[in-house]
Amino acid sequence: MISVHAETHPLRINELLASNRGSALDDSGASSDWLELHNTGDEVLRLAKFQLSSGGDKPSAWALPNIAIEPGGYQLIWMSGQDRVALSPEALRTSTATLPFESTLVPADAKWKYLVPSRRGGLADDWTAVEFGDSKFALGQAGFGYGDDDDATELPVGTGLVLLRHTFQLPERPLSQSLVLEVDFDDGFVAYLNGTRVAAVNAPDEKLDANSMATEGREAGTADRFDLSAHVDLLRKGKNVLAIAGLNAGRGSSDMSLIAGLGFLPTTLHASFRLAREGGEIKLSAPDGQVVDSVRYGEQVTDQAYGRAQTEAGELGFFLTPTPDEPNAGPQQAKPVESKLKFSPKPGVHEAGVKVSITAEASGAVDIRYTRDGAEPTAESQRVDGPIELDKTGLFRAAAFVGGERVGAIKSATYLIGRQPTLPVISISMKPEDFYEVHMRSSASGRGSERTSHMEIFNTKGNRKVSTGFGLRLHGGAGRRGDFNTKKSYRAYFRDVYGSPKVKYNIIPTADVKDFDKLVLRANANDRAPGGAYIRDQLMRDLHKDMGGLVSNGTWCMLYVNGKNYGVYNVVERMDEEFMASHTGKGEYDIIKTGNTILSGTRDAWEDLRRFVESTDLSKKENYETLKRRVDIDDFTAYMIVNLWGQNYDWPHNNWYAARKLPDGKWRFMCWDSEWGIRGGPYKPDTSSYAFIDSGGAYGFGTQRKMFIALLGNPEYREFYQAEVRRHLNGALSEENVLRRARQLRDFIADEVTHEYRVRRYN
Repeated sequence: MISVHAETHPLRINELLASNRGSALDDSGASSDWLELHNTGDEVLRLAKFQLSSGGDKPSAWALPNIAIEPGGYQLIWMSGQDRVALSPEALRTSTATLPFESTLVPADAKWKYLVPSRRGGLADDWTAVEFGDSKFALGQAGFGYGDDDDATELPVGTGLVLLRHTFQLPERPLSQSLVLEVDFDDGFVAYLNGTRVAAVNAPDEKLDANSMATEGREAGTADRFDLSAHVDLLRKGKNVLAIAGLNAGRGSSDMSLIAGLGFLPTTLHASFRLAREGGEIKLSAPDGQVVDSVRYGEQVTDQAYGRAQTEAGELGFFLTPTPDEPNAGPQQAKPVESKLKFSPKPGVHEAGVKVSITAEASGAVDIRYTRDGAEPTAESQRVDGPIELDKTGLFRAAAFVGGERVGAIKSATYLIGRQPTLPVISISMKPEDFYEVHMRSSASGRGSERTSHMEIFNTKGNRKVSTGFGLRLHGGAGRRGDFNTKKSYRAYFRDVYGSPKVKYNIIPTADVKDFDKLVLRANANDRAPGGAYIRDQLMRDLHKDMGGLVSNGTWCMLYVNGKNYGVYNVVERMDEEFMASHTGKGEYDIIKTGNTILSGTRDAWEDLRRFVESTDLSKKENYETLKRRVDIDDFTAYMIVNLWGQNYDWPHNNWYAARKLPDGKWRFMCWDSEWGIRGGPYKPDTSSYAFIDSGGAYGFGTQRKMFIALLGNPEYREFYQAEVRRHLNGALSEENVLRRARQLRDFIADEVTHEYRVRRYN
């Protein structure tokens, strides 16, 4: 393992990790390998035309972009093979609560110059330019709009177009590339940076005039991010202007809104080739082609970096603790250290007084340290000095250490002492502060809201069947609210960055699926203790399945988090592209849910269906036949019947899924979150389902409701619908079948619900 570098050049390869599992995640959340450059000089270095290359049987080369490294600074390069400098879609989708700007140019609460132009006047050609005179513009604080009582600057009711300008100063040309515009808007906008159009949504393609309007509607409430990396060179030292035209969908619209911000996310570079775990050579060349540094490395070990000592000679060696974007710290090792931990007896159900031994098979001398509260063990944690006796349920998180540095992954083990649960057990272990953050940050969403966790699954015999890392998120809508003692729902995401990319265990037997890449752990927020039945949503889905519907299958478990019993949970499938592929065949899908939110594919076909339903007389046979080519009428009818029969009054305006297989599959509809069904919500028992849906439901007039009402105007469909109602009332929805299903669910969880009442001290 050698290195050569030009003594006169300050840029060098400082550290690399060719087997990354948990040291750092890239902007898409993947554990890509990485390499770190270090500017050892006292001047800013621009990397344009520098090149990284690899030798071996398949030599590769990658030219670095024109970014800069400050004196003494570091630049991380992901060796993913993706060849990009733009941000990933995952980074752009991540909420601001979990991935804020690294530096902000225009804050979301900034003051702007604004103007609502006269419809009879024109727009100045240069209103977006830096030097435009905006003295006729008023001054106001974001957000701008009307109609929602939440705008800092109220615009006149009926505003169709508002022009905004915000001036900001840059002392120097920016070093970063990852420029991002963030806009929360209703209904459209066009953004300009120093006079150049850089982003637009729901806006006309042609040049704007005083009567320009949004081409489609959009409700405000969530900010979208737009990657402006390709436009970063528009920024200049000194005065800059971000100009935005806010567009309304119509002057008769009840509301309008616009809030915008501009800033940099951390610079993200992905090289065009990967590092080889088995070893190889990496070279760094200057613009003139001279090799200024070269590192040849041997076989690498997971999460142990190979890099330079902090000495003038910069000797190469192994570091047990990788330090991306920071100086290499800790003792340097001549060879990597390997260790494997073992728990005895195996985790599972045991009698009180069991003695647990934790031992290590290691290539060198190590200490084993552990925690009992879910925290990650450190060099200061309790050391294993012999067997540990347990008198109550709890968990261990253990790891091997050389001095103050951890060797290898943290291992988790749960011991269920005394009472053996009658349901399978899911035990989650994670940093207590991470669990608190997941549980309490109700507004956080997206990949960035996940926190690294570990899951163990035990069967009803107490045997551990699954042990893997995963990512935990909060799940749900209104159920996200509440304090730390509130029972909430979660999602579990299995990815190779955490452990196994899929759980290969039949945790949901009725799903008939061999493996799962994610699970939803439902707390049944509107149907739980004290006073709830727990089973309404699962019962509705079971009955829909009996009718031939496509459903999210579910089962029940006991959930433990960091050794604490959180009670009975409904474990169900997440209805996404993986779900559709598992149940209807591999392929690509359009999947839409409540609020016309896209889970997969695009909204185009769904909007096309809406327009067809709204503009077509479905009482005519030819139009009905056309609809049958777009929608699975049998499926849609069963879906409507089960929800109307169940008096599900938190629907159809809410809690729905629809999906179709590309390119020309028929739309199918899935039940979800039916906790207000079967008299579970606030509506009176004598509320008529047909009167409810005829009035538009609790609010809104969605596509399903419009389609159903229109179909009832067709004699052929009306006869079919009535026949299907009679068939299902004598079958899946018969008193016999409904009671059978309800009693199955009740009896399955009854013992553990009783136990939950006692443990969680419900009244």
